[in-house]
Amino acid sequence: MEKGYHINRLFLRGEEIRTLTTGKGEYGLLLCSGDGCRAEWMDQCDSWGREDFLLMQPNCNVRLQSKKQEKPLQFVWMRVDADALRELSDEKTDLLAGFEFLPFGCAVIPAGAQTAMMVYNLCNRLMSEAQNPGYGGGIIERGILQTLLILVLRAGIQADLGRAPKKRVRFMLDDVFVYLNKHFTEKLTLKDLENVFYVSHEHIAREFKRQTGQTIHQHILTMRIERACELLRKGQCAAKVWEQCGFESSSYFFQAFHRCCGITPMEYVAKIKNEQRLEQERRAQAERLPLDEESGHNEQ
Repeated sequence: MEKGYHINRLFLRGEEIRTLTTGKGEYGLLLCSGDGCRAEWMDQCDSWGREDFLLMQPNCNVRLQSKKQEKPLQFVWMRVDADALRELSDEKTDLLAGFEFLPFGCAVIPAGAQTAMMVYNLCNRLMSEAQNPGYGGGIIERGILQTLLILVLRAGIQADLGRAPKKRVRFMLDDVFVYLNKHFTEKLTLKDLENVFYVSHEHIAREFKRQTGQTIHQHILTMRIERACELLRKGQCAAKVWEQCGFESSSYFFQAFHRCCGITPMEYVAKIKNEQRLEQERRAQAERLPLDEESGHNEQ
């Protein structure tokens, strides 16, 4: 298969902060070798560790921070694009549809020690094969990648089943999620959903709230704020972003953004620029470090 994924190791030292982003059509998987990591996205946050996975949908931005500890936390960071997921699927197993089950952009999935260890070992084997390909390496690489992704999705499905009530209308709500994801920048009402799905809007609203803990309005607002953050990170003007995200007015957008994120859009832009500047300085310092060590060695 043509390479449609990226995988590498990351480290967080002390109370270091790192921001990870998935691109357009790119799904993310993050594993941690230890406990004590905190992940933040939009107005949500969660703590997770070695028995959990962090899954990310396209165009998602996650901020990681580790607790103060002696040894650095090691992560495996993998991104897989949609075309690769389609290629790795077969008639009975649609991997792309499996990753699209995430309704809010990101989710921490409790996998359990055995599954987490299996996936972690498969990631290490995948990186080893990429660095030292041997006979039949492409076939082995494909098999490892398929197994790894299926184990991750199985853990996600099991976690989802464990959280949801036994009697559900999942098939209908799954379709509602897909529809909202496609049309959230448009003017949407519960009556629109009733006309699309031929189910009373009262029933849709009640089931949505019961199974997700959010109202449909709150869910749409979250997606619009996420899109606004994405556009702001790309350098678009805060005064023009609100129209592209489905807000009725700039004043309502600024109020909603501040209520969800705790800061104004302009403050968010300043924060992102500062994080990017710090990251560039860190990289520049890391690039200079080997030269400084070599220079000191020569002087001796």
